[in-house]
Amino acid sequence: MAKFGEFDDKQIQEFFKKFKSNSQRKDVQDILEKHLTKVGNIVRDETKAKTPVRTGEMRRGWKKSSVKGGNNPEIEIYNNVEHAGFVENGHRVVRGGRTVGLD
Repeated sequence: MAKFGEFDDKQIQEFFKKFKSNSQRKDVQDILEKHLTKVGNIVRDETKAKTPVRTGEMRRGWKKSSVKGGNNPEIEIYNNVEHAGFVENGHRVVRGGRTVGLD
């Protein structure tokens, strides 16, 4: 390092280079997938617990995809129940031509 305000990032660059090459290894990918699956299960379960219930259909509708994406693994939490978007985003209730509230 020379003066204040400048620094040599050579070691940081080396670290990231090693990290990137190691992250391509099968054992590292397996660990990432395992932990991503665990996190996905937690998110799905907490989402289910916070979903309002009338019939229970929407709560039972929460699903988790398997891990996909190779170098950039991802997992998706989704609900295919038809009315889930209305519950999530809200909708107007109109009776007799009058808006009586949001449900």
